[in-house]
Amino acid sequence: TTSAQTDRLLLGLLIFEYLAEIAVAYWVSPRTWDGLSSHTHPHVPAAAFIGASILGLPLYMALACPGRSSTRHVIAIGKMLNSALIIHLFGGRIETHFHVFGSLAFLAFYRDWRVLVTASSVIMCDHLVRGVFFPVSVFGVIAANPWRAFEHAGWIIFEDIFLIWSCLQSSRELRRIAEQRARLEMSNEIIEAEVKERTESLARSRRELIRSEAAIRAIVDTAADAIFTVNPAGEIETANRAAESMFGFRRSELVGRNIEFVVRPADPDEPGLVQSENRLVSNGIPLDREREALGRRGDGNEFPLEISIGEILTDGERRLAIFARDISGRKAVESKLARQARDAEFSSEIGHALVSGGGLRNTLQQCVESIVVHFDAALACVWTARDSGQGLELAASANVFTPIG
Repeated sequence: TTSAQTDRLLLGLLIFEYLAEIAVAYWVSPRTWDGLSSHTHPHVPAAAFIGASILGLPLYMALACPGRSSTRHVIAIGKMLNSALIIHLFGGRIETHFHVFGSLAFLAFYRDWRVLVTASSVIMCDHLVRGVFFPVSVFGVIAANPWRAFEHAGWIIFEDIFLIWSCLQSSRELRRIAEQRARLEMSNEIIEAEVKERTESLARSRRELIRSEAAIRAIVDTAADAIFTVNPAGEIETANRAAESMFGFRRSELVGRNIEFVVRPADPDEPGLVQSENRLVSNGIPLDREREALGRRGDGNEFPLEISIGEILTDGERRLAIFARDISGRKAVESKLARQARDAEFSSEIGHALVSGGGLRNTLQQCVESIVVHFDAALACVWTARDSGQGLELAASANVFTPIG
């Protein structure tokens, strides 16, 4: 924090001042107090021990409790006592009093006006007490006017006014910056939370989409019916495995070809599948209906299909889904059942003709008519030998009567 950094800065300054005090006591104080005498002055050990006493508590507080309010006040007291010691070592010379103003400026780095009040109170009390009892150490004179301490206190208060105003302004500015930063961090947290939530939602949607696509693909690929998707131009876009096995083409051979290549209407006069479906849609007729068509295998053979067509809308584009089922087996069964029904009906009519009576010609006529009806014959005739034994005569015919003479 800023307070802890300032603690370390002022602690370093206190250590430097302590060493400087010893140097001042050794080189300057003897000449200040004893004229030209250069012998070691008692101020040298005094500076060492008094300076160490002043430094001890701030050093401990700065190292053990950095950033605390009590640490700031202890360091402020130590700075002012150091200033008083320096003034004493210089014999109260007026220039050394500027050290007090410099120390107050350094203490303003805390941006805490209470620290300035503590420091100013200590140095003003020092000047007042020493000005009364030991004026030579603070003002450099044997006797000093008691009001002189108040004069120095006035200048200290004068500086404090500006330093305290600066601390208050700085604190307000820091508070404003901190509030803005807090709001910004809160906004960032909200935005990050929303982004995280949306990202997770998109990831979930993507996973669900992938699972859904995989499930649909599995269903399509395992379906027994052939399934095609066709674009508006009639080109095949996808085909499933059943389409490959049903039509005898690889998927790569089907994709890109027109659907008419493998599926066409059963009625040759009907337009293509896509055109037919487009016409139905334009007329408002639903596509979900089944109808028959013809499929073409890879060997060129055609086979019957039953198809149903659905409409797919993706991103505003229309596609068709064509489901095709091979009905060759069903057609074969239907044809067999039709033949059996026809044969049964034909047998019934022949039996009825044989037992109905009415003469031979009438019986034969009924038989040939049944042959024409049930076997799609163009002509059915029965000839019998003439009674004279020469030639044949037409006994019964259906659709055409041709006499033979």
